[in-house]
Amino acid sequence: MKTSRKNIKVGLTVALALFVRPLTAQDVNVPGNGKLERCVEGISGKDGKKKYVSQYGAIGDGVTDNTNSIRSAIKDLARDETLVFDGGVYIYSDILEIHNDGIKIDGNGSTLKSAKSDRQSIEIYGNNVVLKKINLLGNSEKRLSSRESTNISVYGNSDILLNNTIDGGASGGIFVYGATDFFIKSNNIKNTRADGIHVTGGAKRGVITENYVSNAGDDMIAVVTYYSQPNQASISTEIAVINNTVTEGEWGRGVTVVGGYSIVIDNNNISHIMRAAGVLIAQEKAYHTFGDFNVFISNNTIKNNETDNLPPGVFRTGHGAIEINSQGDWPIDRVFLNKNKISDSRKPYVRAKGRVCMVVSKDNIFDNQVSDDVDVSARNCSDSSDLDFLNKEIEGREDPGKLLQSIEGGLEKTLCGG
Repeated sequence: MKTSRKNIKVGLTVALALFVRPLTAQDVNVPGNGKLERCVEGISGKDGKKKYVSQYGAIGDGVTDNTNSIRSAIKDLARDETLVFDGGVYIYSDILEIHNDGIKIDGNGSTLKSAKSDRQSIEIYGNNVVLKKINLLGNSEKRLSSRESTNISVYGNSDILLNNTIDGGASGGIFVYGATDFFIKSNNIKNTRADGIHVTGGAKRGVITENYVSNAGDDMIAVVTYYSQPNQASISTEIAVINNTVTEGEWGRGVTVVGGYSIVIDNNNISHIMRAAGVLIAQEKAYHTFGDFNVFISNNTIKNNETDNLPPGVFRTGHGAIEINSQGDWPIDRVFLNKNKISDSRKPYVRAKGRVCMVVSKDNIFDNQVSDDVDVSARNCSDSSDLDFLNKEIEGREDPGKLLQSIEGGLEKTLCGG
């Protein structure tokens, strides 16, 4: 063990304040239960009665404004019915809201092209909605931060986004706000002005899996909670970010948790994040976010982090490939690192900085060598009163396999009654 005033490097197991409990589930071999996948496939494959947008006057000629026709078609759907696009390019110029419960929208490979950057969101308020096989060509005229400028916004519960493509957009690609039991799989998201996938507002129990996110204008996949906004007092919790590919991030981070509780980040491929962390676990004082608690980072592959040439005027942050960083308002507590592979990246590979309370690192591979070194510049967190706002019991939740099974099991039960 080497000690200095500013940095402490500790091998094998690293613990900052509090106490260390061992990693479990065979030191983080995180399994999915398989049943959830079959459940979702069953739901998405049962279309019920089909209606076609052409029946409501929509024309996929790439010229006609179909906003009113598509709105009428969506509004006319009853539970278990499916709206199918007939192929082609459908222009729309205003928000498309989905309030009906239990319906499906099948793009059938068609393209929906937005005519306005500030009014382009498909907003899902209904429950048990499936949105699949739509190609969204977003309007990226300028970067915006409004919900209406995102490509897809999810506010309902038990909603499924499956096999959609998003290319461009003025802000985020997929925006999940306060939703429960959501499932986001096999979507291709690229060239957005802000985050590729952004989960916030106290969202609970969701799975984000097998998505491909590239060239997002900010973070690729982010779980965030802002305490400064009145409707975000509930922290986002029980989110699984698994088996995704994120790459070519010029500005933001790869996978981030900035205000999250009981989060699993497992088996993701993260590469070519140009100026910041491949995985960031943080509390950001400037953005008034909560801290993070009980976060598992396992089996991820991070390559070429902060090594690519940057455009003029863009500078590196100096993050670790995995960065754990609290700026002081709330602590970060119980972060578990296991079996991650980091290579060909700017060092340090793992860095903990600020008000970080406990990090456990085991069996990670750095440049083909087993190493559990963490560069630490942290303040101790002996006062646990900061955790009281959660009103949750952390004991017994420190098993990533059990946590993922709990997330997937709860989601499966809600979606399929399993």
